[in-house]
Amino acid sequence: MKKETIQIVRDDVGSITAPKTVEVVTTLHKTRSGKIMCRVLKCV
Repeated sequence: MKKETIQIVRDDVGSITAPKTVEVVTTLHKTRSGKIMCRVLKCV
């Protein structure tokens, strides 16, 4: 799953922006930045 995510980012956005590592988490922080990230991830 992690390798697939990195490959998707490479294909869609570009190899320069591809992350070196990916961490899978069950929940995001309940802070403002966590809520923003949640909205970003739902769009993807």
